[in-house]
Amino acid sequence: MSQEISRGLGWKDRFVVADWLQSPEAKRVLTEREVEALRWRFGLVDMCPHTLADTASRMAISRERVRQLCDRALRKRERLLRRGKRAEDVGR
Repeated sequence: MSQEISRGLGWKDRFVVADWLQSPEAKRVLTEREVEALRWRFGLVDMCPHTLADTASRMAISRERVRQLCDRALRKRERLLRRGKRAEDVGR
């Protein structure tokens, strides 16, 4: 496994992303390209996480674009989580 992958993407992260990608919220807010980038990057397609270069090659885009897509998708997830927590706090 490359250092790039092992540094930032643990198994726990992969499971969290896999679960989230199947949620109605993710399907509503993510583009097809964001989903595809996350699936390849986190190894949800073939159980083997891929580097930015591998993912970029498979998607026929640049490594930088893959990074941007993944970052944007994960930021959307964080915003949804924060928004959900605030809604729960207001209800208490």
